[in-house]
Amino acid sequence: MTQKAGAILCQIEMPCSAFCAADPGLDESKTMNHNRMKPWIKMASKRKTWMPSSPRQKKPPVPDSIKRSLSEKADEIIENDMKPKHIKPPPTDNDFNYLVDIYSKWYRNYFYFCAKYNCPSPNAVSASFETKFARMEFVGNEKFNLSYMRHTEQWWEIYQELSMPESIKIITEEPLFIP
Repeated sequence: MTQKAGAILCQIEMPCSAFCAADPGLDESKTMNHNRMKPWIKMASKRKTWMPSSPRQKKPPVPDSIKRSLSEKADEIIENDMKPKHIKPPPTDNDFNYLVDIYSKWYRNYFYFCAKYNCPSPNAVSASFETKFARMEFVGNEKFNLSYMRHTEQWWEIYQELSMPESIKIITEEPLFIP
């Protein structure tokens, strides 16, 4: 502590009474330690408030012509390429799930490739279940982002702004998009 003009001042050059509520009868040894005083103590605390976030950008609507043409191309690829390659006859033992159908569907700006599995085991929770294994997200200007479903049940986007033919070609050739 330093002494100037008869008043006791701490290291941040503020009068002791500003922080200690000094009482004439109070012993200085019982007041706060001025050597450890932080400079932020003298500032008024700033109040944090919740602010509205910026509005989300609206996704462009998918034109009906694109919906129709993509559905037709996907159905053709599913029938001629995916089903013959991936759908096999049911296994003889009842312990394993097996693929029975592959199909596609639109939901908002997303086009999904889906698979349906049967569960023949007597201990199965349900007789069948459906999964989505590929997703095409329409981003505008006839471009799509391409994602696959990870083992963690989360979509993982690996290609961005592809044309429709490029997306369908990748889905049929890449091993990440196997149902």
